[in-house]
Amino acid sequence: MRRDERQLTAQHAPEIHLALLSSHVTRQLRRLERIGYVVRVADPDDHRAQLVQLTGAGLAVVERIREAGRRGVELALADWTPDELERFATLFRRLVHDFVAHTETPPDLPARATAARRPQPSSGVNAQTHGDSSSP
Repeated sequence: MRRDERQLTAQHAPEIHLALLSSHVTRQLRRLERIGYVVRVADPDDHRAQLVQLTGAGLAVVERIREAGRRGVELALADWTPDELERFATLFRRLVHDFVAHTETPPDLPARATAARRPQPSSGVNAQTHGDSSSP
């Protein structure tokens, strides 16, 4: 895991776009610290801020979760045809794009405002996916 994946400043937590209250984030951070998955360290660029860093134990848990997710998706898609995988990949890319666009919309704007910014799906199917070519 890269350094930027292991460390976040507390002020960056809201940028994850999960709309969590700071008290909830603080409570969860304390719990993760208590069980040894994260530590807080001084931000070398801003001494008023702290970074949250995964420990070795925390990184191991993240890797186990990622691997379980990969295995689960691989098993779930094992019997899908190439055509089904291609359609799923196209729709999944659209879902991710729409989710990101929606979360970046200020709350006082109607959701329809982002629809104008969304690229329309092409009539042809693009089989290009990120990562391994055997999975979407």
